[in-house]
Amino acid sequence: TLLMLENAVKRLIRQNFINPDKAPDIVHTILDTIAETRSRILSYKHYGNVPTYIALVIASIEDLSRMVEDLIASCPCGKGAKQKSNKKKNAECNNLKKTIEKMLSRLRSNYSQTSTGTEIENALSDSVIQEFKSWCQEHITKLSVTGIKGRGKQTCIFPFMDIEKYLANILDKNWFKKRILKNLAQFVPEAGHKKCCVKNRRKYRLKGFRPKNRKVIVPGKKIESPIRMVQCEECGKIFSVLPSFISREKHYSIDLIGKVLEGVLLRGVCIQYAQEIMELTGQPVKSKQTIFNWLKWIGQFHPAELLERAGVSSNGYFQEDEGFQKEPDLRTYVVAMVDSKSQVVWHIDYTDHVGEEDLFNSFQKFMEQISFKVKGVTKDKWQASTNALKRLFENLWIGYCHRHCLHKFKNALKEYRKETAISGKKSKELYEMFNGVLSESTHAVNMEVKIEMLLKRDNAFKHPLLKSRLDELKKMQ
Repeated sequence: TLLMLENAVKRLIRQNFINPDKAPDIVHTILDTIAETRSRILSYKHYGNVPTYIALVIASIEDLSRMVEDLIASCPCGKGAKQKSNKKKNAECNNLKKTIEKMLSRLRSNYSQTSTGTEIENALSDSVIQEFKSWCQEHITKLSVTGIKGRGKQTCIFPFMDIEKYLANILDKNWFKKRILKNLAQFVPEAGHKKCCVKNRRKYRLKGFRPKNRKVIVPGKKIESPIRMVQCEECGKIFSVLPSFISREKHYSIDLIGKVLEGVLLRGVCIQYAQEIMELTGQPVKSKQTIFNWLKWIGQFHPAELLERAGVSSNGYFQEDEGFQKEPDLRTYVVAMVDSKSQVVWHIDYTDHVGEEDLFNSFQKFMEQISFKVKGVTKDKWQASTNALKRLFENLWIGYCHRHCLHKFKNALKEYRKETAISGKKSKELYEMFNGVLSESTHAVNMEVKIEMLLKRDNAFKHPLLKSRLDELKKMQ
């Protein structure tokens, strides 16, 4: 039963998060609680016929099952083809609930409250059962009462980095309406609205301020910033409106956090040194854990989302590849898309398989985050990824990278050298001639002409080992 719950949570993580470490803390807490519950049940397995112990086990599993169901129902499942309807979520929860209930019914029927079990319970000291009971109340029951809550749905962040100008004008209604409220719709999270709310008819009106000002540490000082609230006229939901220099649920401004992360992630600065630098600015970080929390927070965003927010653009041409990644108890693949000019990583994802559907879903995550058109992709000859890219991006140019082609030709050249005993100098000449065709060809017809000239120029290319490489090159066009 616990294994089924654990697998359900792990499946939810794989479907919704690029990296399992990026899942919310509550998800990992539930996994840890399931593992600890299993360990304690095994430790007390000798009391399997004691009625009180069995009742505690059943109650613990019921609470864990309820939490996993709430997690499945509340977790967002992407957009487009990956979006799960409420009907599908409810069906998944009901199936899990029925299966768990069958197992618990079987467990209830496997013990008797008479004779041996009751005698053992009476003979046991209260400390044994009481210890397990207190642990369940401290961890499982408390977690069950707390519940699964999605935070941040009622907060929207609009781009505004001029701190002094914001503080000087935030109390001015007319300035806020003209400068911010007019274009606010694109920044309000979709999940914060009611399901009946029609997107095309949404308008927002001012709804006062938060009861308390936000205390934020900015470069050189600490400020208190009023936070305005707006209400959707269509569904009545109220949203807090934050300027982009204030990060949600963070005491430090986004500028200070960004400088620390830039040093750690881009320049290789150690955590200790980053903490010391913050002390020199007059705004010290209380502990290293704060910096670790920032790193964990920034890792929850898709690379393309961060780049779009930072105003980074791309020319629309990418290099795509997928590779096997060894991990304990998991067989996963890494899928990446890198800007061919700047070498900036725009997409990186983990998938269980590299079939067409899995790759299509992975590329769809990337497409949902970008505002520009993907014009071309350079890749290897993996047909599943080619089909997935063509399905997702219209009129896409696909080019095959030279590296894989040259690698195959080099291997064929080694076999040819063993068979014909040609010199190393001759082998190098053949390789350079083949490489010249790849690098100098401007289009498909031009490459076919160069291949024909290559066959006439040297008879070595007519050998089956080398000619097969040339034939494959023609088919790639």
